[in-house]
Formats: sequence, structure tokens, C-alpha cells
Amino acid sequence: MLRKVLFSFLIASLLSVLLIWGVWAQAGTPQAQPAGPRIEPTAAVVTQTVPLTLTVYLPGPTGTQTLTLPVFLNLDIRIGLSSEMTASVVTTTSLTVPEPTTAVTLTPTTVPATATPLLTPTTVPATPLPPTPTPPATPTPVAAALTPTPAPVTESETTTTTVESGPPLCPDPRAVITSPTVGQVLTGTVTIMGTATHENFQYYKLEYAPGAGATEGFAYLAGAETQVTDGVLAEVDTTELDNGVYTIQLVVVDRSGNFPPPCAVTVEIAN
Repeated sequence: MLRKVLFSFLIASLLSVLLIWGVWAQAGTPQAQPAGPRIEPTAAVVTQTVPLTLTVYLPGPTGTQTLTLPVFLNLDIRIGLSSEMTASVVTTTSLTVPEPTTAVTLTPTTVPATATPLLTPTTVPATPLPPTPTPPATPTPVAAALTPTPAPVTESETTTTTVESGPPLCPDPRAVITSPTVGQVLTGTVTIMGTATHENFQYYKLEYAPGAGATEGFAYLAGAETQVTDGVLAEVDTTELDNGVYTIQLVVVDRSGNFPPPCAVTVEIAN
């Protein structure tokens, strides 16, 4: 670009010299003049257009983008010579940006970026809630609780408790003991059958208390956290209990800790 400007200036200077030389030559030629030599004012104009390329770098979020625009540098060099033999040189420069015929496209400059690893969600295995332990009715161990202390009686004071046979007392169909039945004599290992279900089931338990139709003083006998429908509720070894009459009840507990009315059956153990 600098070379083009210098070349244009050189051409203008050369034209100026030629113009001055021509004027002097014309002044030296004898002509019939009415009064002394006369020089007409004259001027010469040299116009030169220099094409240039303007490059603009625009920073952006994805890197530096380059915008390239073509421009033209216009040089107007006016050389004048007055009648008093005074030469003048006037240079006018202007910058022209042509209107683009097509849309200007920003060319992104590739900037190496550090790849940010995506956060990989870590799957945390759900910890299942531990099963709620079956709360025993009394903290006394089963082995110790299964041995009631009989009151000392004499042979004359010995009484016999008669239990009438019949179906267990089961007011709710979700807690039912089907076997043994009321008044049944149990010996050795006995299978307790029945149903223990609930729409919000958590666990069921079998409890026992000495006496017929007992309503309190129950101790834990067996249980599970699986619903049973007309199946085996537990296997009980009656040899761990003293002979006598006992009340066995089935309690079905839901997840809120509540339970429907238990099912109770009175049996007699005779080993």
C-alpha cells in the first residue's frame, strides 16, 4: 500500500515539473504582448485510488472472530501555477468503504479451549429402610418368660381349668388364626396356621399370655415381615412352656404402627 502511495505522489510530482517547465517554455517564447509577459493561471489534477483491505478482530465468548472489509484510499493531488509564477500543491485524501453486495460473514478464529468435563451424576443406591424389629411385649427373654412360676398348692387345692372348644375370636379378617382352635390340647412342636395381611402391611407377631381369655401380660412368641394368606404363621415348640392354659393372639401391624383388633385363641399345653 505504501508503495502505491509513493508511486502516486511521484507521478503527481512529475506532472508538476512538466507543467512548470511548459509554463517557463511558453514564457520564454517571444509573442506579441501588449504590455510585458503574461502567464495564464493553470492547474493540473491527479486522482489515484488505492485499494486496501481492513481487518478487524472482534473478541467473542467462543474466541476471536475476524472481520475483513475492502476499502479504497482516494488521493486527489491538485497542482496549480498562478500568473505570478507561484506554484501550489494541494493533496486531498479520503477513505471509501464500499457497500457489501453480500452479507458479511464473521470468520471465527479457532482458539483451543480446555474441554470442561461434564458432571456425571453418581447414582447413589437407595438404602432400604431396615425392618422394624418386632417389639416384644416384655423385655424378659422368651426362655425365662415361658416358665411361669406356679403357686404352690396342695393336692386338696388342685383345680382343673376346663376350656370349651370353638373357633378363635377373630374380629378382623386380616388377622385370623385357623389352627389351633379354642380348647385344643397342644403337645410338642405345633404349626400355627392362619392369615396375616394388611393393605399397608409392615409385620405380624404371635404373642402368648397365661390363662384363658387373657387381655394383658402378653410375651412375644413368633412373627415375620411377610404377609400370609391361609398359610403357616409359625412353628412353636410347646416343650419350652409349662403345661397349662394359655391365650395366643395374632397382631398385624401396619406401617403407621397401628393394628386391627387381634385374633385370640385359648389352648392347653400338655407335654
